Amino acid sequence: MSAYVIKPSGEITDVMPKNGSDFSLEEMYALVECDCIEIVHLHDGKIMIVDEDGRNNRKPPNEIAGNYYKIGRSSVAESKARLEKEWGAKGFAVFVLTSDDDPAIVGNALVCEKNMVK
Repeated sequence: MSAYVIKPSGEITDVMPKNGSDFSLEEMYALVECDCIEIVHLHDGKIMIVDEDGRNNRKPPNEIAGNYYKIGRSSVAESKARLEKEWGAKGFAVFVLTSDDDPAIVGNALVCEKNMVK
C-alpha cells in the first residue's frame, strides 16, 4: 500500500501510518496541516484527504493535487449544462459558484488507499 502527501510547492513525500495499516485522525490532521478534513474519491479508487476549510483559510493552490482530482470529472461548464437540462426544465434556477479556473485543491493533500482510513 502506498500513501503520499502532495504539497502546494510540488513536493511529494511518501508516508506510512504509525501503526503500519491505517491513519489515525490525528495523523491526517498533522499531514494535511488542518483541524477539519474532507475525503474525496479519486478516479482510480484511491482517496484524497484535504483541508475542509482550506479555501476559507486562504491556503495556497495545490496544482498537482488539483489536476489529479480533476481526472475523470466533468468541467464546470459541462456540469452546469447537465444541471440546467435536468433541473432547469423543472423550473429550478441553476447557479454554479465556481469556475474551471478555481483551484480544485488547496493546501496539503494526503493520497492513499481507501482501507488506510477507518
